[in-house]
Amino acid sequence: MEDKYKKWGRWLKNIYSEITSLSVIRHIFWEVQKIIKDNPEIQKPSAFYEFIGNGYVASALMSVRRQIKIDDNSISFARLLKEISECPEILSQENTGTPY
Repeated sequence: MEDKYKKWGRWLKNIYSEITSLSVIRHIFWEVQKIIKDNPEIQKPSAFYEFIGNGYVASALMSVRRQIKIDDNSISFARLLKEISECPEILSQENTGTPY
C-alpha cells in the first residue's frame, strides 16, 4: 500500500508539472493575442500568427490527450483516478496522516 501511495505522489508531481506547463502556454498565447488586438498596425494575416495559433492548439490537445490515457505505460490524471477508485482505502486518514 505504501508503494502505491508514494507512486501516486510522484504521479501527482508529474501531472501538476504538465498542467502548469499548459497553463503557461495558454497565458503566452493570450498575451500575444492581446498585443495583436492592441496594435492595429500589426492586425494583418501572418504566417507567424497562424504558427502561434496552431502551436497552442496542438500543445493543448496533446496535453489533454496525455492526461486522459489510462494504459499501463501512462502517467495521467485519468489513470491516477482509476487506480484510486480501485483502492480508495490507501487514501484513508490513517494512511495519509491527515487530521481531517
